[in-house]
Amino acid sequence: MTSRNWRDELVPNIIDHIAEVDPEAFCAEHPVSTLTYDHGYRKITFGDFASAVDCVAWWMHETLGPAKDFEVLAYIGPNDLRYSALILSAVKSGYLIFPTSPRNSVAAQTNLLGRLKCRTILSPTPRPPEITETLEANPDLRVVEVPNVEDILKNERRCFTFDKTFFKANQEPFVVVHTSGSTGFPKPMIWTHETAQRMIALIALDPPAGYESQHRMYEGKRVFLTFPPFHVSSSLFLLPITSLDMNEDIFAWGMDSLQALTVVRKLRHGLGIASITSSTLYTNPSIARLASTAVKILTDEKSIDSQQITGQLRDSMLKEFRSRIDSLLLPSPTSHRKVDTNHEIVILTGSTGTLGSYILGSLLLTPGVAHIYCLNRSSLGRNLRDSRDQSADIADS
Repeated sequence: MTSRNWRDELVPNIIDHIAEVDPEAFCAEHPVSTLTYDHGYRKITFGDFASAVDCVAWWMHETLGPAKDFEVLAYIGPNDLRYSALILSAVKSGYLIFPTSPRNSVAAQTNLLGRLKCRTILSPTPRPPEITETLEANPDLRVVEVPNVEDILKNERRCFTFDKTFFKANQEPFVVVHTSGSTGFPKPMIWTHETAQRMIALIALDPPAGYESQHRMYEGKRVFLTFPPFHVSSSLFLLPITSLDMNEDIFAWGMDSLQALTVVRKLRHGLGIASITSSTLYTNPSIARLASTAVKILTDEKSIDSQQITGQLRDSMLKEFRSRIDSLLLPSPTSHRKVDTNHEIVILTGSTGTLGSYILGSLLLTPGVAHIYCLNRSSLGRNLRDSRDQSADIADS
C-alpha cells in the first residue's frame, strides 16, 4: 500500500477507506500459536482488520449497551491485535479505551481508574492476574470478557455505521494513555482525534539533510513491533503514514502567523534573500509555489533592492510631475536663468486666496527658495506663470 495524504481524517475512517479501495493491502501479521512462533504467522489485510474493528464495535454496542459521554473502558491483555481493534472500535461505538499497563501497582491502577471514573475492565480469557489483583482492591469494578483474536477475524464483515468527520469530532477523545509514573502515580492523558492527526503530520515530515526518518524506513516493510501495545509508542503504529503534497496550502495545515515569521526568517538566512517577506509566503502558500518564487528571485538579474526601487520610483514621479506642471502653463517668451536646484523647491496650493497670497508673498521674499509651484485653477495659468517669472527675478536680484 502506498502512502497518501490523510490530513483532516479520523483514523477509523482512514482504515475503512483503505479496506474499501484496497482490501488486500497488507496490514499486520499475527502468530498462529500463542505459545510458539514455529507455527508461523497469519497475514492480516486491511480488509480483515476493518472487519475485526467493526466486529468488536458491534460486540461493545450489544454487550455494554449504547455509550454515554465517552465512558472509559480499561483493558489489560496479551500483546495481540485486540489492542488496536479495541481502540478503534471504541471510537466507533462511542466508548473510550484505556490500555493501562499491567506493570502498574494495584495502588497506581486504582488511582488511574478513579481519576478516569472508569468502572469497567475488559479482560481476555483466561483473566490476567493483574486484573484479578485490581478487582480484589476494587470489588465494585465490572469485568467483561472480550472475544478472542480468532473470533473477531473469522466473522463476515458487518459494517458499523460511523459518520463522524474530523471537523466535527477533532476535539473528541481518541484513546487514553498514561505517563510513566517515575515521579509518583502515573497520570492519565487523553489523546483527541486532533492529537492523532498531529502525530500523522509529524510522521510525514521530511528529515533534515543528511539524516534518515525512522518512520520512512518502516514504510512498505514488515516491522517486528517490540513495544508493548499498551505503550504510547505502540499506539503510533496505528497511525498511517501520510505525506505532505507539494501543492498543499501550508496554512490549511495549521501554520499560524508566528510560524510564518519563523519560516521567513529562515528563508532569508538560508537563501540570503532579504526581499522575502511575510507577504511572499502568504501569496505563495504551498511548498511548490514558494520554491518557484524563491528560485525566480535568486536568478532574476534585474531584481534590485526594494529600497533602491522605492528611490527610483520617487525620483521618476517627481520628474514626471515637474514636466506636467510646466506643460500645463502657457508658454512665455521670457527666458530664465538656470535655477540653483540646491535651494528649496516649494509646491503651494490655493495661492489666490488671502492666506495663500500672504504665504506666496513670503516665499517670494525668501532667498533660499528657488522654485515655487502654485497649483491653482487652469484659467489662472498665465498669471501664475508671470508670478513665477517675477519671483525668479526677485530671487536673483
